[in-house]
Amino acid sequence: MPPIAYARMIGVKGGEDCWISTRNFSTESNLVEIGNHVRIAGGTTFFTHGGITMLRKYYDYPQLDRFGKI
Repeated sequence: MPPIAYARMIGVKGGEDCWISTRNFSTESNLVEIGNHVRIAGGTTFFTHGGITMLRKYYDYPQLDRFGKI
């Protein structure tokens, strides 16, 4: 399956004439929207969260979760 088809299958919104050469999307791939005429290089990684999972578990602060659209 081409990366663009994979991205759309997992919820990434892709515009017209966009080209995606990566499969490195976060678990919240529905928060990623790629515009028209955009090229995404292989090896690119998308993060839709702050990556603070370990601190949240260690300190028991669930409010540390930060998610956002790309």
